[in-house]
Order: sequence, then C-alpha cells, then structure tokens
Amino acid sequence: MRKIPFFRKIQFKLTIAFLVPVAFIVILGYASFEKASEGIVKSYEESVNQTMQMMNQYLTLVLDTVQSNYKEYLNDDALTQFYKGLYDNDVTKRYTVPKQYTTDFHGLVTADAMISNIYVLADREESIGTGKLSGEKLYSEYFKTKQGAMVDADRYSYFVFGNKCEMDEMLGTDSSKYGARLVRYMNNAGTVLVVDISRECVENTLASLDGGFGSYTALVTCDGVEYIKTSGEMELSEGITGPENLFVETEFYQKALETEDGEGAQYVEYQGKRYLFLYSKLSGRSAMICSLIPEENIVARVADIKKISIVLVVVAAIAAIGMGCVIAGSYGKTINRMVRKIRKVGEGDLTVQISTRRKDEFLLLAEGITEMTTNMKALITNVTDASRELADAAEWVFGSSNTFIETSDGIKQAIKEIETGTSRLDTDSADCLEEMDTLSKKIGFVSENAGNISSLTNEAKTAVTSGMSSMDALNESAASTTQITEQVIDAIRELEEKSKAIGQIIKTINDIAEETNLLSLNASIEAARAGEAGKGFAVVAGEIKKLADESMTSSARIGEIVEEIVAKTGQVVEVAKRAEEVVRSQEEAVDRTAGSFEAIQEKVTSLMESLTQIEQNVCNMEQARANTLSAITSISAVSAETASGSTTVYTAAGKQTDTVEELQEAAGKLSTRAEELTDLLQKFKIE
Repeated sequence: MRKIPFFRKIQFKLTIAFLVPVAFIVILGYASFEKASEGIVKSYEESVNQTMQMMNQYLTLVLDTVQSNYKEYLNDDALTQFYKGLYDNDVTKRYTVPKQYTTDFHGLVTADAMISNIYVLADREESIGTGKLSGEKLYSEYFKTKQGAMVDADRYSYFVFGNKCEMDEMLGTDSSKYGARLVRYMNNAGTVLVVDISRECVENTLASLDGGFGSYTALVTCDGVEYIKTSGEMELSEGITGPENLFVETEFYQKALETEDGEGAQYVEYQGKRYLFLYSKLSGRSAMICSLIPEENIVARVADIKKISIVLVVVAAIAAIGMGCVIAGSYGKTINRMVRKIRKVGEGDLTVQISTRRKDEFLLLAEGITEMTTNMKALITNVTDASRELADAAEWVFGSSNTFIETSDGIKQAIKEIETGTSRLDTDSADCLEEMDTLSKKIGFVSENAGNISSLTNEAKTAVTSGMSSMDALNESAASTTQITEQVIDAIRELEEKSKAIGQIIKTINDIAEETNLLSLNASIEAARAGEAGKGFAVVAGEIKKLADESMTSSARIGEIVEEIVAKTGQVVEVAKRAEEVVRSQEEAVDRTAGSFEAIQEKVTSLMESLTQIEQNVCNMEQARANTLSAITSISAVSAETASGSTTVYTAAGKQTDTVEELQEAAGKLSTRAEELTDLLQKFKIE
C-alpha cells in the first residue's frame, strides 16, 4: 500500500483543525486575563483609596471631637485665673483648683476611649495631668523640644504630633501609651494644653487598611514621627533622620507633601521593589496618612485567574489533540480496511462484502461500494451469458463456412471438369449434363442451408424484438404498480388522519360526558336539597349520570379501536413502502434485462448482415448454374461460348471461395475473441 506523508494524513489535518480554536482560546484567555487584571487592579486601587479616605475622615473626626471636647479648658476662667496667679493669696483655691482639675481629667480619660492622657504644663504654678509628672517648669522644658518649638512658633493653632517626645519620661508616659498627641497653647496663661490620643484609636484606624504581607500603613505627623503598621504589627520610627524612617525621607513622600489636593496614589520604587503609594492629608492639620502596598500583592489577586486560564488552555489543547488523534485514527482504520477490500474487488473478487460499524458517511460509502459490486456482479453475469451465446454463434458460423468452402471446392472442381470437357463437347455432352445436375443439387443444398440460416436468424431477431416489447410492457406495468402503491400509501395516510380526527371527536365526547357528569352531580345536590320534591329530579339526574358514564366508556372503547386502526395503518404504510421499494428494484432489474436484450439485438443484426452477403453469393452461384445449363443446352452450336462461360464460372467460383475463406477467417477471429472474453470474465469471482 502506498505510504502517505504524515502532514497529508487526516490525523495531522484534524489535529491542526482542532488546534486552531485552541489558539483562539489562548488569545481569548490572554485578553481576558489582561482585561480582568486591569479591572481587578483598578477596582483594588479604588477600594484602598476609598479606605484611605475613610481613615482620613475618621481621624479627622476623632481630632475634631477631642478638639471640641477640650477646647473649653483653653478659656476656663478658674484654670486661667489659677495659672495667671490670681489665686496666690487664696490658699483654698490654690489647693482645690489643681485637685479639682486633676480629678476631672482622670474622669475624662476614664470615660473617653479616644484619649489616654491630659496635661496642662506650666512654669509659674504646678502642672497638672493624668500622668505621673516629674520635674519643675515643665512648660519651659516642653518648649525646648521640637514639638514645643513648633507650638511656640504658632500659638494660635492646634498641632498633631507623633507618639515620641523628649519629655515623655517627665510626663510619666511613653510611646506605647498613646498613638498621637494634640497640643494647643493656652492664651495669656503661660501654659500649654496637651491631649494624648489613645493608641487603640490610631491603631484600629490604621488596621482598617490591610494591604497584605509586606505592606506598610502609617500616620506621619508634622514633627516627622511615623506611627507604622507593617505585617500586622505597629512600630515607631527612631526619629525623623534615623535609618528606620520609612516615609519622611523618601522622594515620593516629599512630592506628596507639595501636592495641592492632599491625596493621591501612584506606583513607586522602594528598596528594589515596586509598591503602590497612597497618601491623604488630614484636613486642616499638618499630618498625613501614608500606605505602601507591594504590587505583587495586588497582582496576586489575579494570579488564580492566570492559573485557571493556563490550566484550561492546556486541557483544551490536550483534549483537542487527543480528540483529533482518536477521530483521525478511527477514520484511518476504516479507510485502510475499505481500501484492502476494494483492492480485492479490483483483482476480480466480487464476493467481497464491505461493511462498517460507523453510522456516519463511511456507512454510506460502504453501502455504495457494496451496491456497486452487486451491480458489477449482475453485469458480469449478463456479459458471461452473452459471451457464451456469442461463442456458440461463432462456432456455428465457422461450421457453416467450412460447408461453404467444401461446396465451393466442389464447384471449382466441376468447373475444371467443364473446362476439360469442352474439348470433348461433341462426345461427352451427356456426361456434362449429368455433372451439371449434380452441381445443381449441391447448389440447391447450399441455397437451402443459407435459407435455413436466414430463417433462424429472422426468428432470433423476432424473438429479441418480442422480448424487448415484453420488457417495455413489464416496465410500464412496474411503473403503474409503483404509482398504484403511492396512491395506496396516500390513501392509508389520509385514513390515518381521519382516524386522528375521530380521536378529536372522541375527546369532545369525553368532555361533554364530563360536563354532563358535573351537571348530574349538581342536579343530584339540588335534588337532595329539595327533599321529597326533588326525588324525581334525582332519578333523572342519576339516569343522566349513567348515560354519561356509558358515553365515556363507549368513547374510551372507540378510542382504543381508533388507536388500533392508527397502529395497523402505520404498519400497512410500512408494508406499502417496502412494496414500493421492491417494485422499484424490479424496475431496475427490468432496465438491466432490457440492456442485455439490446446487446443481443445488436449481435443478431451484425449476423444478419453477414448472412445477407452469403445469400447474395449463393444467388450468384444460382445464376452461374443457370448460365451453365443454358450454355450446355446450346453447347453443340456455341462451344467457344461454352469455354468462355466455363472460364467466367471458374473465376466466380474462385471469388466465392475467397469470400467464404474470409468469412471463415472472420468466424475464427470471432471465436478467438469470444474465448478471450470468456477467459477475462473467469477472473471475476461472483459466487
């Protein structure tokens, strides 16, 4: 079997065809992943930005609330007069005022979860607060710090500082006790109000923004202190210039401070990694909430989509290749099996049956090839029969030609004797007449044989013509049978439709019976209500119900009968269809038989032409015989003419001999061809 290159095989082409949609799936997956990544990242950025704004609003609200709650102490008369020295001569006031406000401050710290400590720092009088204060002139000491210098530079504003100050030890607290510090100078009193915001308040606010592992969120105050949340833990930087400062020394933080809107988001490089930097300034205060979220955390949110897309694409590719190989392998096996059987058919084995278990186009191909071999088998059978008849006819013609040759040889011999006897015309005329009688008998025999051959040939032609007429009549009868079968099928189908219509009528009868039953029931109810007066009506209602039940029973029986009629009608339709198929196959057989008759008619016509030539030669021989008798009758007077006539007859006899020899040679060739045709047909195996 000839080998087909792999790239031309169905398996390769089907695999490529299956991989084309896989390529589109890859492109679709990549585009979907990019689009989803872009949407998720954008949605995440918007979400964290909104969270940042909510943190800003919450801290602003906390600071505004604290500022509002403790603003009254800035203008408190008793506190102001105490620190201005107006109670210097009032021992009671000098004792009770600090004691009172210290108690008040402790109560406020206990009641307000947003604050952890309250201080009023002074030099002239003692400082008061909720912590364990130590040292003297705490006001002056505070103003020596960076925070105090900033307050001294602007004594009319509130300041938000970080949770680290050089005076924390003197104030009796540390960075772990509070999260931020609100400071305001008290006008005309030489004091400063310090309120520490609770650590939990700041920590919970920063914890609301969770950027995942490795992210940083911080409250950066105006003194450069950062309250940082990282990986779930809070940390305090070691000073604004120390190596642990995360934001204040970065270029992106400095640019954020210079922005006018006070909020934004951008991607930045920090310590060799890429982060999403978000910032939001606290309204009216020199403080900012900052956050660094690793870009890999954001991208990780779409990593699952990427993995799923890759897995689906790989599975689709494997499935496509597998399906292509399986389908192509199945096609290849079926084709190779059919090719092997077709090769046997090509070698002459017409008994091969080509079949397949497939239910697709290969089934139609197998049926078509099987039908072709069946038709070829019928054709070979008909040709074999025709070749046998042709061989018989050739043999018969060959035998007749031998007879003609023998007769012609006798004629030539007789002519020679006539030519020899011309010298003895006077003495041997009687012998010549006897020889002519013999010759006349032989010619009559030849003429009689030629006539018999012509009669047999005419009878064969008449039989073939009669067979053709019968085949035409049979064909017309088969066509009429097909038409009648179709009419029967149409009538049966119409009967089936009528039966279905009867079913609809039965349904209507059932509906009427059901309504009648319902009316009968209502009538019975009304009769029962009427009592004695309704007994007669109840009897009528019962009879109506009985009649309705009988109607439903009858209609059900009719329905069963109609269903049986419909079922039988369907069976009759199937039988009629099979009969129609049988009639059609008969028409095909009649057509093939008619073709065989036509071939026989052509052979008989050719034989008739040859016999016509033989009859013409026999007629010539008969004419020669008449001429010879006429010459013998006048042989006494015209001996010279007799000699001339004998020469003419001899020449005609030679031509006749040549013609008969040619006929014999043609018959021999015809017989040889018939044998060759028989040998060729024997190569085909039909049984």
